[in-house]
Amino acid sequence: MAAKKPMADEKTSTFAVSTGEKKSPPASAEYVDKLPEGKTYDDIKAERGIIVWCKYAACKSNQQVEGLQRTTGTIRKNPSYKPIGESEHIWKGICTRNEIAIDFTSVRTVSGVKQNVPSCFVSSVDTRQHQDWSKMLQNDGTPYGGSTESRTFEHDWDKHGNWDNGG
Repeated sequence: MAAKKPMADEKTSTFAVSTGEKKSPPASAEYVDKLPEGKTYDDIKAERGIIVWCKYAACKSNQQVEGLQRTTGTIRKNPSYKPIGESEHIWKGICTRNEIAIDFTSVRTVSGVKQNVPSCFVSSVDTRQHQDWSKMLQNDGTPYGGSTESRTFEHDWDKHGNWDNGG
């Protein structure tokens, strides 16, 4: 039996995957530097140390402070810089990590040229907490379930010879 071809007015199914996160679309912003009410840029630098502006909004370390934004012209220290697409040159997110690593990712352009593009090495969207292994210990400091030295001979790792002495 031949496969049925969809007609022009029929709709084909589309599958979409949702991460469960609902984000509101970004509000249009004006291309001006803004600071929270009653704060100076030096106050913000004193609170956070070095400020790293970041546009990767999905990263768990990205924080947007109400009323705070910078423009590319200010970041470049070029007040006469006027971008064509102003909304692309407004920075609202700040990285909250105390240590940042920048890596280079190799990317091929449409024309096939290989370029190294700087990228954040420590960005993450994983918001799970890390396991606290100290909770796996009993009051006397031994692990629940006994000691690894109490295994029987047939389960011992060195039953075929002493690995430390090359035997």
